[in-house]
Formats: sequence, C-alpha cells, structure tokens
Amino acid sequence: MPLEHTEIGSLSTATGHTKDVRVGPIIGTLTFMQPSPPYFFGPFKTNTERYLAHIDATLQYISKGALYKDNLIDDYLWHLELRELPEKVYVKHADERGDHLMVDEEGNIISILDWEWAYVTTKEEAFSTPKIFNQDYEWMRMGDNSLREAEKILIECYLRHERSDLADCVRRGKLYARLEGIGNYDPLCVKKGFREVFGDDIPDDFHRPDDDVDWRIYMMKRYENHEGLQKVMEDYEWSIERAENEKEKWRITQVEIEAERKKWMVEEEEKMKKRFEEMKKAYYQEKAGNAESGAQKVK
Repeated sequence: MPLEHTEIGSLSTATGHTKDVRVGPIIGTLTFMQPSPPYFFGPFKTNTERYLAHIDATLQYISKGALYKDNLIDDYLWHLELRELPEKVYVKHADERGDHLMVDEEGNIISILDWEWAYVTTKEEAFSTPKIFNQDYEWMRMGDNSLREAEKILIECYLRHERSDLADCVRRGKLYARLEGIGNYDPLCVKKGFREVFGDDIPDDFHRPDDDVDWRIYMMKRYENHEGLQKVMEDYEWSIERAENEKEKWRITQVEIEAERKKWMVEEEEKMKKRFEEMKKAYYQEKAGNAESGAQKVK
C-alpha cells in the first residue's frame, strides 16, 4: 500500500507526537552522510536529486583523502562519470542481505528485521531486485546484468498474484542495484555493468574507451575544467602526463605478460612432446621385451 508522502527519505515522528509521521533526511551509511551537522541528506523530491547528493558527498570524501587512496584518482573520475548518468512512495528496507528474514520450519517468512536503514522511495526502487539476489562473481566483477534464478522466481510469484507491475520493477531493477555502488569504487569491477543499466540515458557525447588506462585519460580531459578534479589531481600529484606514463607502463606490462604466457605455452608444449616421446619409447621397449620373452618361452 502506498504511503501518503511525496518525498524520499527516512520516516520520523515529531517529538511527543508518535502519530505525526513525516519524511525526514535519509539515515545513510558510508559516504551518504556528512562529517559535521546536519549529518544526513534529504528529504528529496526525486531520486535523481537523492543520488546526485550521494555522489557529490562521495566526491568530497575522496577529495579529502577519506576513502581508499590506492585508486583515488580513478575513484574520483568514476563518480564523475556516474554523475552524468542520471509519484507515490513506498517503504524500502535498504538492508536486504538475507539475514533480515525470519522463517518458520516450513520456510514461510514470519518476520522482517533490521529496519533501522529503511526509507521511503519510489515504487520502482522499493520493489526492485533485493540486494541478496545480486551477490555472485558475474554480477560484482564481470558486469553481468542478466536476471538471476531467484529474480525469475520472484517475477513468477508476482505474475501469479496478478502483479505484473511489480514483476516489471524486478525486471528493471538492476539500475538501483548498481546505484548501491556509489561510494564503493572497485577497480576490479567491469564498468560496462554500471553503464548498461542506464540504457539510452548516457550522454551522446560520452565515448569512453574500453581499457581503464585510456578511460582515465579520457575522463581527465573531459573534466579538465572541473575545479574539484583539478584540486584532487594537484593534491595527489596526478596529471595527464602521469596518466599517459601509467598507460605506457601498463601497455609494456601487458606485452611482457603476453610474452611470458607464450613462452610458458612453448615450454609446456616441449615438455608434453618430451613426455610423449618418453612414453612411446617405454612402450616399444616394453613391447620388444615381451616379444623377446615370448620367443624364449617358445624355444
């Protein structure tokens, strides 16, 4: 049942008035908060406004060196890219890891726990794919946005109850699952998985390269007039020239890796040939020995 609110945020009550439920700031975690009062953001009128606030807060944390410094410049550039990709409301649990459900001996859900991070949001997000359904390697590392078996079962359940609208929320829910990655940049993740869920909303002039080393340079040039990026690059001694050098080092490393791989394959092939020749020699020696032994028995 939809709530009688039009904003996105966490539910709260006025002091001393438990029946006066209102929408306040989102009680967020990680980078979706500020280090000084007021700590939390919102409420928001749209999800676009909400996610942009989260991205901007993350950029601030990165610029202050508060996140992982090993990939600091790529982290900043990645969130700049996310910033380019950008009703009635419902309650969203926001901590759907699987351990929030209590079930009886027959597997029926009897209780839902851990509501402290819950907030109200759009129907599309509230009924999108639960986080627990997208925790496999293909999703997290390879950027695979295909429906998982659990999602297909959930869609079937909604259809069985004549809720095709909720089934559509699951089918299109990968967008919100990917947006949970704001503030959690992982250099091992394939970026196409994030871009894919935005479909045609990607800017027409955004032509990112496939390799991350080229993407880094592309983004630096694309945001060459961005004050925040320029400050981060200055503070952490990054420049396009350094990025070009890093790219060249990476290329050389890839060539060396490929050369080592080919060398290893040649060596392994030689070893296999040698083992085969040894086995063949042993076979014929054994065969000759058996023939000689048989001849002696005949005599």
